[in-house]
Amino acid sequence: MFSEGEWGIVSGEWRVESGELKDDLFFNFLKQQKMELVLNRTYFPSGTNGELLLNGAKVCSTIELPWKNNQSRISCIPEGRYELVKRYTPRFGHHFILLNVPNRSYILLHAANDAMKEIKGCIAPVTFLTGEGKGNEARKALKRLVELLYPSLDLKQKVFLIIQSTKNEKDIKTDAKKHSNVF
Repeated sequence: MFSEGEWGIVSGEWRVESGELKDDLFFNFLKQQKMELVLNRTYFPSGTNGELLLNGAKVCSTIELPWKNNQSRISCIPEGRYELVKRYTPRFGHHFILLNVPNRSYILLHAANDAMKEIKGCIAPVTFLTGEGKGNEARKALKRLVELLYPSLDLKQKVFLIIQSTKNEKDIKTDAKKHSNVF
């Protein structure tokens, strides 16, 4: 994984010996750290769109199926906090699996550009949103996620995805009308 004498990815202060990171207090500290991504969702009748953030900065957009009460293969998954683990298959290449999703299995984070046609409950990172549950340049967005998260996972750090909702434009306008006399 690392070449002899390379400097470490994170601190630039610890050395690699025999292809492995030197197991010191700093490396043990790193292994105990966790990374949390936040997925802010907006629900629509034909799909769910989202923004994936790390430390408040946008990493990419996401597309999913619409919310249909967590029904297998036709609904996006419930909001919550899920651990991400790296995974590889010939079909999707390098991607991620979400652990402990209620009443669901094999929920992946993989490339797709049309939620209704290409995914069955999974989450697809995309570079640009083009409609409800639709986007483009999914492989480019997934590659960015892999490059961002795999090094932490290789260091045995835990990576979590927190899924939460934001309101869509219609909900915002409805709320504004309801509360317009307040201001």
